[in-house]
Amino acid sequence: MLTYDSVNEEAISLAASVAEEFIRQGINVSLISNACDVDTKEAVGIREGAGVGHLGSINTVLARMDLKLEKEEKTDHTDDVVNEEVYETAAVIAMTEEEASDIYRLLENRGISAFYVDRDTSVFHKGLTVTTYYLAKGLEFDQVFVVKSKKENPFEKQALYISATRALHELYVYEE
Repeated sequence: MLTYDSVNEEAISLAASVAEEFIRQGINVSLISNACDVDTKEAVGIREGAGVGHLGSINTVLARMDLKLEKEEKTDHTDDVVNEEVYETAAVIAMTEEEASDIYRLLENRGISAFYVDRDTSVFHKGLTVTTYYLAKGLEFDQVFVVKSKKENPFEKQALYISATRALHELYVYEE
């Protein structure tokens, strides 16, 4: 069973892996989050950029993120209840099977446990799933990570709508 903290750690690891892969391919990456820096308590974010130095900046920000704080430090104890929340499912949703397969292999190479859902899949597993928007149609996940491609796609709006509506609790959109 996935806990709130373990899912967030996986999400940060996934964000770092995707950023590294995009930068390796020469794709500019930015980081926007509602999380705060652990020391300054200020919202975190990185402007678009590429290169090894930019990747280092992204990894530093990801390492310093406190997902329990959102822009203002909370003075009440509502986080005590939120931290008990449990997520059982998460999905990385790509535009094409090729992209989904590449993401799955990247996660596998990083030692991140995930299930790949393709046209031949007949069993759905809890945990992290990697698939395409058209195969995710009709499914729901506690968390959804959408990887939006820069490639022209006549179904882009439909794909983003389907992907976004798969999220029950949290939605993250990554753009190449």
